Amino acid sequence: MFTLTSEQIAALAEEKAALQARLADIEAISRVIGGTPAAGRKITLTSTGYDPQVGRATHDPTLPGSTQKAQERPRRGRRPMTAANGGSGSGEAPRASRGASLGERVLAAVATGVVDKSAIVKLLHPALPMHVGTAIQRHIRGGRLIEEGGRYSLAG
Repeated sequence: MFTLTSEQIAALAEEKAALQARLADIEAISRVIGGTPAAGRKITLTSTGYDPQVGRATHDPTLPGSTQKAQERPRRGRRPMTAANGGSGSGEAPRASRGASLGERVLAAVATGVVDKSAIVKLLHPALPMHVGTAIQRHIRGGRLIEEGGRYSLAG
């Protein structure tokens, strides 16, 4: 059996009190930061921003840490194409100005007689070899290309 002396019990009590005070400080700091709810506040799906009808979290300006509405936040990433900078205004360049897609160019290369993957990659040089391989695999799965011993031909 394990027995404690009164000195050990007193030391453990002091350590417990110190840890409880430290825990209270950490909880207070986390409430200020907004990491955890205050004691007694129940966490629900809607209080966390999850909308069960939408199936994902939605922006709620009343939640901690929310300073702006989602619509007011500045866009991240590349600007959409507009008529002023060469696009049609719909956010994308017109199909005619972009040229043929990589998949169409792969099919055209095989149709002209290029049957080796390395030759197709060289012919479509600016495209990355990984992207060319992905386009070839999509055509194989789609039934438009046939692979026989590392050489490709049009199906049908």
